[in-house]
Amino acid sequence: MRPGAGAAPCCRDEARALIRSLLRRGPLMCAFLHGQGDDATVCDCSPSLAARLGRRRAEMACRPFRDFYLPASDGRPRAGRPEEGHLLAADGSRVPVLLWRARTGDGSWLAFLLDVTAQRRKQEEMARQRERLESILNSLRDAVWVLDSEERIIFANRSFMAGLGFRPEEVLGKHISLVLPREQLERARQVNRSHILGEAPPAPYELEVVAKDGRIIPVEVHINPVREGGRVRALIGVSRDISERRRLQVQLAHLARTDPLTGLLNRRSLMEEVEKELVRARRQDAPCAFLFVDLDNFKEVNDQMGHRAGDQLLQAVAERIRQVVRRPDVVGRLGGDEFGVLLPDSDGAGAQAVAARLLAALEVPVALFGQAVVPQASIGVALFPDHACDAEELLARADMAMYRAKREGGGRAVAYQPGEAEALRLQSRLSWEGRVRAALAEGRLRLYCQPIVDLRTGATYRYELLLRLLEDGEAIPAGAFLPAVERTDLVQQIDCWVVEQALALLRRLQAQGHDVRLHLDLHINISGRTLGRDAAARAIERAVRDAGPGQGRLVFEVTETADISDLEAARRFMLRLRDMGCAFAADDFGVGYNSLQRLRYLPFDFVKIDGSFVSGLTENESDRRLVRAIATAARAIGMETVAEQVEDERTLEAVRLCHVDYAQGFWAGLPRPVEEIWPGTAHRD
Repeated sequence: MRPGAGAAPCCRDEARALIRSLLRRGPLMCAFLHGQGDDATVCDCSPSLAARLGRRRAEMACRPFRDFYLPASDGRPRAGRPEEGHLLAADGSRVPVLLWRARTGDGSWLAFLLDVTAQRRKQEEMARQRERLESILNSLRDAVWVLDSEERIIFANRSFMAGLGFRPEEVLGKHISLVLPREQLERARQVNRSHILGEAPPAPYELEVVAKDGRIIPVEVHINPVREGGRVRALIGVSRDISERRRLQVQLAHLARTDPLTGLLNRRSLMEEVEKELVRARRQDAPCAFLFVDLDNFKEVNDQMGHRAGDQLLQAVAERIRQVVRRPDVVGRLGGDEFGVLLPDSDGAGAQAVAARLLAALEVPVALFGQAVVPQASIGVALFPDHACDAEELLARADMAMYRAKREGGGRAVAYQPGEAEALRLQSRLSWEGRVRAALAEGRLRLYCQPIVDLRTGATYRYELLLRLLEDGEAIPAGAFLPAVERTDLVQQIDCWVVEQALALLRRLQAQGHDVRLHLDLHINISGRTLGRDAAARAIERAVRDAGPGQGRLVFEVTETADISDLEAARRFMLRLRDMGCAFAADDFGVGYNSLQRLRYLPFDFVKIDGSFVSGLTENESDRRLVRAIATAARAIGMETVAEQVEDERTLEAVRLCHVDYAQGFWAGLPRPVEEIWPGTAHRD
């Protein structure tokens, strides 16, 4: 078609010349219009416009522009300003465009159109991506928020709003100080600054934010700076409510400091208080005393009436000690049936007076399951500075005096006498050491078995091997003699003997046809001194290695109170044995002062919850919360849990409700000789 052909007669010649000279030289879509608004008609258009509409230029001439273009606004001409609209193609589709109008005179307009389909698609895709991103961020349980360079909140997800109780309009555009008190804001600025400047690697940190209702909520915060042109333009923050973690930390801290059965300070915490008091006493030249209280008839109660009765007796004694002592006095449970009482500013006469009141208080019977029991005690008294210069020595002197009270018949208080008691204590220790050495040499050590039940399946494929010393027809438990030899080389010999016997038992069971590799784990106790000693560790490693991979698994139990001389050497030893298929359990968890530190550093597979927590599950909500907390924490770091001292069905059900994995105690079975569990596996030296 010749330029200008098909143009309406109403169009002026200069318009045609303009169209011809300017509008056909490039790909730009354009049209020459006459009239305004809905009355505008097409005088002529560029070939590119006609092509985009799928029409011929001739059929567009003299037709209303509204047939080909639909403005997004009211359609009135806006000289020099683009407007948004759509081209109406012949196939019915709509093409998004930007339109510029330039007046040419005599009511005519020159319209330039730009196809923005690609840009719109990008915008729509970006909008969809933003929606998806916001949907993802809003689905997160963690709070996500963005601050601009002025510390204003420019984005916050639903978790942020819900956690703090705000609506979006109350937060967006507001300064972060809306939820951060001044001291917390300054701390956040300091930490963020060190991260941004590279003075410290990015790491989470804790803050306390203020909710709309005034609640203080502890959170863990992760910050990432958004940089543009080398400058930080925004901060992206992710925060997590750690209220539950804080509560767990408080519970575990309380657990680490107190005795769960009696609520008294545990041994570690009591000794810390003694050390503090001795510092004060030295500075002020003041005396103080320490009472070592040991129950005389606890073993009989425990053996004849069961652990639950024994626990109730200990609780009753603890309460009576509390009632007797003065406000500044400090009471703790040293372990078992032993208690300690620190008496600040007390001399010998004052200490004897407190001891006499305590003995009198214990004369009142305690009702235990329908029986009246009188809890008799022996009390040893030691004084600072007369008898000792430090905390451990003060405890040791009081302990010696307590044993003298027992030898004199019990039920009395005796003050420490330098020389005599110490000699007797040494004699007692040497006596046990000699008896144990003789039993080891004469083959009078035996292993007893106690089952450990899988609460998830009801199966029993774990057993703890418990050491006994045979003497005068009696099987003496390890607790009676091991403390006396714990600091000698005997304990390492015993550990090696137990490992060898356990491996020999596995070989005999395998020879009988038992599939021990898949269906049997033997738990054995190991001393902390053995863990840190190269010679004993090498002997145990050699024995396990020589046994080969066909054996069942050994699980080494390490008590929290074990004296591990070299923690790093113990860790290496444990890792080597794990590589050989062995496992490790943290025994008596909760009674040691460094529970969490060892659990974090040493490669344990199991946590055995101390029986003092378990025995009170049916009566004490605090014990239930603590056991649940231990089970939850252990599971979170990939460990399984064993509840000790499960004695009846009620306790068993409480343990199940705490989500503990295994149970051990009288309910599962009393310790029995190995040959009674597996006939034909009698001990052989």
